Amino acid sequence: MHTFQTYDLFRLSCFQQRKPAIRFGDTDAFTYYQFDEVDYFNYILFKSANYAEAELEEILKTYSDKGRSTVKFLFPSLIRASFSNLVEPETLHEIACLRLSQQNDLSYPKDQSLLTSVRSEADLLEYTRIYLRGFGSDNTQYQEVAKNFSLLWQQEAVDFFFVSHDGERVGICSNFYGPKAVFLSAGAVLPPFRNHGLHKRMIAERVRIGQEKGHTEFASWAYQGGISYQNLVKSQFTHYATYCEYVSKPLETIAKAGSLLQS
Repeated sequence: MHTFQTYDLFRLSCFQQRKPAIRFGDTDAFTYYQFDEVDYFNYILFKSANYAEAELEEILKTYSDKGRSTVKFLFPSLIRASFSNLVEPETLHEIACLRLSQQNDLSYPKDQSLLTSVRSEADLLEYTRIYLRGFGSDNTQYQEVAKNFSLLWQQEAVDFFFVSHDGERVGICSNFYGPKAVFLSAGAVLPPFRNHGLHKRMIAERVRIGQEKGHTEFASWAYQGGISYQNLVKSQFTHYATYCEYVSKPLETIAKAGSLLQS
């Protein structure tokens, strides 16, 4: 299981404590996630081009039963052609998985740190507001989102940080201390403060914090070619795997086709 999936599974297992309708699973052929309230989490990752049609039909039914007309499909880039009959080709995004090992020169002195930890419930509300604004969400119910975040924030494996600039909180980011690597997650800066080099500093400081906790391996993901991807590469992260993300064809259309198996 790749690191972004490990983190998604960890997050949903925390959120499920107050959202029992959340579903996720991992089989020989698929990893899948379902959280009706957050579109990001509704995806199926195909591990190979060999899968049981009946198993996929059963998984897809859990989404259509919740009223979803489509779902995201992810495939390792090497086998993307095997699934062309299931997806809308114009919706393609390429997801890059990146990693960094111990040796680097990214660290900044502590007295120049941009990051401060989220330490209270009041901080968590502010973190949530910045998170939603930073990622361009139209969700204004930040108190509800903060209740989910609280379950995650309380875990030893997660650190939430504010990003400060000229004494103002202008962004957020987090670390997930996974079983094999520290996953750098959720880096966002508010629009007026972008293009000031803050994202690269966020990367460097989270690596330093992870090293201080004794970790030697770091990972993240980004849409290939985007600013986050460019900053990770400039920060000495190596691109080691690519996934293709598509929106599926309408689930009703797939079902009516009579066969889900690739031709």
